[in-house]
Amino acid sequence: MIPTSQAEPQQAPHAALAPRTRFYVLDCVRLFAMLMMMQGHTIDALLSREFVAMDQFPWTTWQFIRGLTAPVFLLISGAVHVFATKRDASGRLPRDLLQRRLRWALTLIGIGYMMTFPADDFIDVFWMPASGFFRFWQINILQLSGAALILLMAAFMLTRDNRGLNALSLTLGFGIIAATPFVHAVDWFAHIPAFIANYLTHVNGSLFPVFPYAAYLFLGVSIGRFLQWLPAQGREERFGLSMLGAGLLIVAAALSMEHSASALLPAHDHWHSGPTFMLERLGWSLVFIGAATGVYLLTRRLDKHYVTLGSKALHIYIAHLILLYGTPWYAGYAKTHYQQMTLWQSLTAAALVIGLCIGGVYIYEYWKRERRVLWSVVRYTATGALIYALIF
Repeated sequence: MIPTSQAEPQQAPHAALAPRTRFYVLDCVRLFAMLMMMQGHTIDALLSREFVAMDQFPWTTWQFIRGLTAPVFLLISGAVHVFATKRDASGRLPRDLLQRRLRWALTLIGIGYMMTFPADDFIDVFWMPASGFFRFWQINILQLSGAALILLMAAFMLTRDNRGLNALSLTLGFGIIAATPFVHAVDWFAHIPAFIANYLTHVNGSLFPVFPYAAYLFLGVSIGRFLQWLPAQGREERFGLSMLGAGLLIVAAALSMEHSASALLPAHDHWHSGPTFMLERLGWSLVFIGAATGVYLLTRRLDKHYVTLGSKALHIYIAHLILLYGTPWYAGYAKTHYQQMTLWQSLTAAALVIGLCIGGVYIYEYWKRERRVLWSVVRYTATGALIYALIF
């Protein structure tokens, strides 16, 4: 997921032109990706399949755009880390910063597993058969984000400046994409424990294994490096046009290589591990970022709201999942109305989910700012309720 703060680098190639500021455009892109994510999950979970034809327009386009949400999030996250991760005078990461990043990564992984806790309480876990953990070990975007962040911190530690980090990240990003069909061709579950194997391949249901999705986080570093390089004057305009141009070039290159590349690779699922398809997604994700940048240029006055909502990506992600799918201790709306709605009903539900989550962010911010005692009571009560649910 996306970190909650951004800052300019201490030194930039155009330091005279680039004042210390927050890149609001990244918050704007993140917000649009969140909106796409929420409507996609809601409609997919609630819309009856009698109203859907996934092999026909516009559903083919809708489904493809849904697939861009995670790559866009990861690309933006990689870009943000270029500015949010400060080195000391020797180019190393300060120990306290590294510890914070690792704690955050482990928190993301922990929340990801808690969302699919396999039992009603912690004690029951000891009597569950191995099959009961099948879904629990599957990797979703939260576990992937945590694991990829740990890998990215390792890349920071292996380099001494952002130029070196960019070179290493590009190598790792495209290397992961190229290696994915070879990694997925191995039966990892026959050699290593399932909770590790699920990070490597999709074959047992993991939606976001490290191969190939961690590649987008590393490639996002180059987006951040490019923003770092651009002069402040006209930065967003140049950024948006560059993302559009680079994205279309990558899409064209991926489509031209599609048939020739397949002949050099082991048998693989094109949609889950095909390098050319992953490159095509990368290209269209850059186009999405470029288009969202264009919207940002028309709505600069909303900077404050972009920051408020963009910085709460994790909260919004978890909130909309709880509303739709519930938790191991609470049944969400989709569990009782799964794929039972008409198109208009599901669109209305999507609008309600988006409205509740966005409204919840502003209530959350108000409580933290103006009602600190009440916020503390709510936070500790929720923590106590979770502990009670786990134990009893």
